[in-house]
Amino acid sequence: SDLERSFIAYVGGFDPRKNVSTLLRAFADSGIAPQYDLVLMGEPPHDRLYSTYRDIPKHCETLGVTESVRRIGFVTESHKHALLSAAEAVVFPSTYEGFGLPILEGIRAGTPVIAPDTVLNAELFPQAYHGYPPNQPTALARLLRSLPLRVPKHAARSAARYSWPETSAKVRDALEQAVEKT
Repeated sequence: SDLERSFIAYVGGFDPRKNVSTLLRAFADSGIAPQYDLVLMGEPPHDRLYSTYRDIPKHCETLGVTESVRRIGFVTESHKHALLSAAEAVVFPSTYEGFGLPILEGIRAGTPVIAPDTVLNAELFPQAYHGYPPNQPTALARLLRSLPLRVPKHAARSAARYSWPETSAKVRDALEQAVEKT
């Protein structure tokens, strides 16, 4: 499944909280399928009962976007970065996350990110993504219709706040403080 057309990328899981059904509905409603593919990256889940993954083909058929939606499964970190860098946008529709790593990955890839305006997203990535009201496929479809989007000017600064060396140093400091207290 070579990607010959411009595409929008989703990377993540397929349990209901990831909101992939909202993304599919918005993609269909946006009318951009003739120009763009939607590439879904992520490993098919082990818990098939809890997953929306198996429903995607039927949902795409109902929405009339079967030919434009690509499920490519698991990708390595380097392949994922290359795909996110090549994407027209990264869409992360989840409204219930602990951090939202795909938002950070999209920003680091230099690609515009579209995500719901949740309190957490706004706090972690202020002015670094294109937001829309959560669970509103119409609002997401409107953003998709406005492609191509620019990367917000605060995106790189927002992403720079998070790095593995900085995170590991904070964890080390917290552990050292905990040991000192005992």
